[in-house]
Amino acid sequence: MNTPVKFEIAKLLKEKGYNEQTIDIYQDGEILRLKSTISNKEFMTSRNYSAPTIAEVVMWLYEKYGIWIFCDKTIIWFWTIQKQTNEYIQQEDLDEKFSNSFNSPTEAYEAAIEFTLKNLI
Repeated sequence: MNTPVKFEIAKLLKEKGYNEQTIDIYQDGEILRLKSTISNKEFMTSRNYSAPTIAEVVMWLYEKYGIWIFCDKTIIWFWTIQKQTNEYIQQEDLDEKFSNSFNSPTEAYEAAIEFTLKNLI
């Protein structure tokens, strides 16, 4: 998924210590494409946030915390989270505030990432 995460997730990522270089950043809530990742660090001020892709966040969560997120589709898109302990957290097992139907894999992945950042890290 080469789609940058939404701004709310970028803010959560920064709170949780995400400091990987990205080509896109949020500046005042708007996406800004940098010319290279090398200059990214100079842009990381209190009002700027890295805007990683969904795939970059999924890999960061796996490499740093041993949490793997995957999404699948039956009739609608849904997500599952697997921790290194082989503990599974499935969207359908949660209450309604975390369980929604998603129309796209992007929506499902962003919901799973948000759940992970707010509840597992």
